[in-house]
Amino acid sequence: MGVWENTVTDEYEPYIRPQDCGNHTDVKELTVIGSYKIRFAADKPFEFSALHYTVEELDRAQHTFELSKSESTEVLICYKNRGIGSASCGPALSEKYRVTDKVIDFEFDVL
Repeated sequence: MGVWENTVTDEYEPYIRPQDCGNHTDVKELTVIGSYKIRFAADKPFEFSALHYTVEELDRAQHTFELSKSESTEVLICYKNRGIGSASCGPALSEKYRVTDKVIDFEFDVL
């Protein structure tokens, strides 16, 4: 854990085919500063990403040049993200990247 600072613009990775990116893990507090300042905090570590594109926009686009950068910021707060891999065309997902929790007790504050 540490203190990190970045711009939302720099969180985007211009893959040839646009996709979710910029996920951060083991976060206890996130502050987003723009027209106003908003803080997310939790007692337990969480994950987040912040981009200028919605998940739907990333899914629709076939190439990065098809995206139009929004002036707004899409912040996704997650308890955990499952790793990728399904053994359908490659190896199965490693056990350490699976979300196997039977009960999820997660909450965060927006300040």
